[in-house]
Amino acid sequence: MILRRREQLLRWLEQNAPTASIRRAVGKGSVEFLGWFSILPKSVNPGWIVQVTSTITGIVWNVVIRVFRPEYYAWVLDEDIPWKVWNITDSANPFSYGDNPEVYRQNRENAQTQGRTEVYQENDES
Repeated sequence: MILRRREQLLRWLEQNAPTASIRRAVGKGSVEFLGWFSILPKSVNPGWIVQVTSTITGIVWNVVIRVFRPEYYAWVLDEDIPWKVWNITDSANPFSYGDNPEVYRQNRENAQTQGRTEVYQENDES
């Protein structure tokens, strides 16, 4: 199976997440697809990161899905999100951008200029 769309990725994650709690949260919780990362932590391979939040406990997991064709592997990220390598090639594939590409692009630019991972958040006040 080749994952080409967000829906496919989330269906795969719902079946293959590293814990039962995460599998349940993918199906019933809040999911933010962060997009494509050129090099994943603890790996030399690229892949995606999905932020999964349990609606019951409020626990947030950053789940890595590593591409190692023809297989995919998932684990919980236990360090900062590597914004410096988010969609580093600026791929034209919308599947690379994630749910909030402008926010993620700003996070990448901040990480590249400052040499560390700082998160940019949009101001929701209107």
